[in-house]
Amino acid sequence: MKKFLILSSQRSGSTYLQQLLNSHPEIIVGGEIFNNNPRHLIEKEHITEELVNLKDTDPEEFLNHFFLSKAKSSTKLIGFRLFYEHGWSQRESVWNIFKNIPDLSLIHLQRKNYLKQFLSLKLAEKTSHWVRKKTEQPIEYEPILIDYRECIRYFRRQKRKAQRAVDFFENNEILDIFYENLAIDQNSETNKLLKFLESRPVTLKCDLGKQNTQSLSETISNYYQLKNRFKDTAWEDYFED
Repeated sequence: MKKFLILSSQRSGSTYLQQLLNSHPEIIVGGEIFNNNPRHLIEKEHITEELVNLKDTDPEEFLNHFFLSKAKSSTKLIGFRLFYEHGWSQRESVWNIFKNIPDLSLIHLQRKNYLKQFLSLKLAEKTSHWVRKKTEQPIEYEPILIDYRECIRYFRRQKRKAQRAVDFFENNEILDIFYENLAIDQNSETNKLLKFLESRPVTLKCDLGKQNTQSLSETISNYYQLKNRFKDTAWEDYFED
């Protein structure tokens, strides 16, 4: 059975991609099985409460349990979501386990616009709304203030985390997928993804809708001040509204 990771970070569309892949009859994608919050694992039913402690005491057995317990006779590919920060506190015992899995494939899901990613995180934290189904009305967000220093720290940190992860898995097969491309042309991007995973092409489905449908200037109260601060920097393109 082929194993893979969706390597990503918060607010990059990883839940969206997970649901798409899970609509394939031969693929199983678990959630964030190395999330630092044990309640997250139990509530999402990715692992039983009795086995949560294995994540810290015996991560290899924890991982083996996931791969074995989720498998069905029709399953040909199995994986889960791994955020950049997951497992780094146990780097020697966790990330090296991933690195040593034979023929492990990596889907590196990223968001091109770090500002929209940062804004999405801020809005979700403020409202406690993390996902929206297509059948639900979009939220009308009140504009929020974005601190310049916090913003640029986030941009730099995200870039460092992504590069560190890619460098760590430099000998693995990696496919770069961008949230923006997936949102614009889902069929083309998922066909490329299924080809990478060597899985038969099918139409993948997801019932999740875009969380925020408002523009940057509508949701950032100091948008124009921020845009001016980032003018002529490496980040200025993020402010194309």
